[in-house]
Parts: sequence; structure tokens; C-alpha cells
Amino acid sequence: MTPTFLVCGTDTEVGKTVLSALLLRHLRDNHKEVRYLKPMQTGPESDTSMVRKLAEIPKAMAPDPILSLPTPASIDQAAKIAGVHVTAKQILHGIQKKQAQAPLATWVIESAGGLRVPLNEEEEQIDILQQLHAPVVLAARSGLGTLNHTLLTAEALERRGIPLNGVVLFGEPHLDNVHSLENRLPNIPILDFPWFKELTPAALDLALGVHDFGQLIS
Repeated sequence: MTPTFLVCGTDTEVGKTVLSALLLRHLRDNHKEVRYLKPMQTGPESDTSMVRKLAEIPKAMAPDPILSLPTPASIDQAAKIAGVHVTAKQILHGIQKKQAQAPLATWVIESAGGLRVPLNEEEEQIDILQQLHAPVVLAARSGLGTLNHTLLTAEALERRGIPLNGVVLFGEPHLDNVHSLENRLPNIPILDFPWFKELTPAALDLALGVHDFGQLIS
């Protein structure tokens, strides 16, 4: 199977795109051929473009999303506004087609928001993730509320048989939250990341020099 890591979030705007770029830089520093894909994008901002910039990879290594919808909303709502119907099978087929073009590369696939974002009236994003048979690296906020969101996400992954390789908390350092998660998620690495003052490739490399990202992809 194509080596793949899924970058998911406990919510939207929690650091998934930055985490994806960090993983790509780490993998490439360890002599891995890498590819990035965000299968579904809603809204005018392009996470793919940001990853290309931060990971310093060309478009050929970070292809455009399979589905792009202009309205910044959940997949089902944005699709309804655009007059299209989205299915898990459609997106899964698109991912597999992209991966077949570089089967020896290590793929970082970024989800659109949280696990249970609806695709349509019956299916959710987690239905796609489950079929990819790949581990998750989870992005979450460091502060108040993250314990509930992170533990519920971990529980949902476990119910579906999706491995959780690690959690990366972004924001003001909160050691009590780190300790609580370590206690409740034994044997799962928890990294605590102060938010970047500026998002540049050099800043990401400095962070990689401080944190052991290897434990997230072992």
C-alpha cells in the first residue's frame, strides 16, 4: 500500500495545514519522496497553496484538490449551494487515482475540518478516512476545551479502527492539558507547539529542530 499519513483536526482552524507542512518537511529531511493532497476544499482560501509555500514543494508534489467549493461551509452545505452531490466513493476514487501516480511516495493527506463533517445526508468525512487504512496525526488547540474535543476525536477514531499516531497542540503552552491527554491517551505522543509568530519555511525548520517529529510517523 502507498505510505500515507492523515492529518485531521478536532475542529476547523486548529493548525492542520501547518502540521501538514511540518510533516512534509520532516519526511523530506529524512530522504523520503513526498506528496501532499487536500482532497476537499471549501471557501476561497487555498490550503494547498499554503502547503506548497511552507513545505517548499512544487505543484506536481501537491496537486489541486479533487473537490473545490467556493462557499466556506461544511462539505454538504457548500455542495448544496454549488448544486453538486458529493459521495465518499467519489472522493476516495479521486484520492486513489492521485496516489497511483506516485505509489512509492509518502503521502500526507489533510482532511477538511473534523472527522464527522457531513458529505451528504448519510455520509461523513470519516467514511473516507476509514477506507484509506492509514494512521492519523491529529491537530488540536492547546487551550480550554481541547480535552473534550481531542478525547472525543480519539474515541471516534478508535471505534472505526483508525490508528492515532499522535496529537499536536497549537497555541499558548498548556502543560496541564498535555498531562491530562498523556494520562488518558497512553503511548500516544503529545506535542505542544506555541503558535508561530511568523509562518515561514525557516520557522518550521526551527520548530522541527526542537520537537521529535519522528515519533509521529513511526
